[in-house]
Amino acid sequence: MSEDAMSLPRRPLLLTLGMAWSLLLAVVAGLTALSRLAIAVWRNPSAGFAEGLHEGIFLALILCVGLGVLGWALWANKPWTRLAIMGFWSVGLVMAVTELALGKVEGPAGCSSVISILLAAGIAALYMFRKATVVAYYSALKTRNEPRPGAA
Repeated sequence: MSEDAMSLPRRPLLLTLGMAWSLLLAVVAGLTALSRLAIAVWRNPSAGFAEGLHEGIFLALILCVGLGVLGWALWANKPWTRLAIMGFWSVGLVMAVTELALGKVEGPAGCSSVISILLAAGIAALYMFRKATVVAYYSALKTRNEPRPGAA
């Protein structure tokens, strides 16, 4: 076994599950979005891309690429994944607040979605920045990726 493989910190279980979920969701949702875009273009070749843009297919594809990158980064033990995970929660919160402000979701449903995301993001933040095993994992990643003195 190589020295680099032996020095890898053990990834916490929820991060491993999140990695698998991110990769699975990126593939399945990405294929779904691509098939919907292909159907829109096939039905109406002149307006298919515009129809896809209107239906949010491109936004879904961007989200899938982001989830794929996040899943890969977790798999590759990248130290910046903690901030990227919290960034995804922030994007969800911005989207929920925007939909509420634009009137796309009204009343209690819109408020409950914002409250749910705030609650889930708060729990995620506690897990990512306060849970001892997760803090130790990211500390080990950070020290492993720092340049060693005297190394060229």
